[in-house]
Amino acid sequence: MHFAARCCTLLLAGAAACAAIVPAYAGPLDEARVKARIAATARGDIDAIMADYTDDCVFQWVGGGLDGEYRGKAAVRGVWDKFKTNQGEMQATLGKVDSNTNPKGVTVSAFAHYKGKMEVKVRQVFVYRDSKLAMEIWQIDPSLVVAP
Repeated sequence: MHFAARCCTLLLAGAAACAAIVPAYAGPLDEARVKARIAATARGDIDAIMADYTDDCVFQWVGGGLDGEYRGKAAVRGVWDKFKTNQGEMQATLGKVDSNTNPKGVTVSAFAHYKGKMEVKVRQVFVYRDSKLAMEIWQIDPSLVVAP
C-alpha cells in the first residue's frame, strides 16, 4: 500500500474511532430539551427539573435571594423548592440558546425571563456529561433583555 493510501486509511480509522466515542447526544443539544426544562421550571415541576441531574450535581446560583453554591441532589432540590415557593405560578420567555459539544459533554447557554411574584431574568448554563446534568449556573441579570 502506498504512503498516501495508508495515510487516508489511518485518517478514516481515526475518524471512525472518534465518532464511536462521541455520546449519542452529540451535536447541538435539541432546543426542545431546553424549552421543556424551562417550561418545567415555570410550572414548578420539581420532579421534571430534577430528572436530568447527576447524584453529585453542582448548582451555582449567582445573585438574588438564592445566591450560593448547592452540591448534590438534595441541596439542589431544596433550592428549587425555595424558588417555586418564592415565585408561585410563573410564565417564562426563552431567548437565545447556544450549544457546544465535544466528546466529553455538552454545554448549553440560554437566556430566560421568568415572571411570577417577581421577575427573574437569567442566563442559564447547563453542563451535560453522559447525557446527565452535572452542573447548572444561574446568573441573575436584571438588565438582561430576553427576546424570543
